[in-house]
Amino acid sequence: VTHLFRELFRGYTVVADYPACAWWEEILEAFPKAKLLHTTRDPGEWYASSMNSSFAFWKFSRTNSLDTLLDIEHHWTKKSRKDWTDTGAAAGPPQK
Repeated sequence: VTHLFRELFRGYTVVADYPACAWWEEILEAFPKAKLLHTTRDPGEWYASSMNSSFAFWKFSRTNSLDTLLDIEHHWTKKSRKDWTDTGAAAGPPQK
C-alpha cells in the first residue's frame, strides 16, 4: 500500500488526525524520513471530543439528516437555524 499513500499524499507535507492516525504505520513505511508525533490523552475525553467534532460529521453522512447537521452547527456556533422559518416571507418585509 505504500505506493497508494505516496500517490494520495503527493504535494502534502503534513497529515493529521483521523483517518491518517489509523494508518500511521503504513504512512511511515511510505515516508520513512517523516517525523511522527505521537500524542496521548484520556480515552473518554478523546471519545467525547471526537463525537462532537469529526465523528459528528460521520453521523450526518450516514443519515443525511438535516437535524443532525443543525445540531453540529449549534454545537460549534452556539446558534441554531432549527427554529428559522419562511412563514410570512411571501407577504414581504414587516410593515412599520
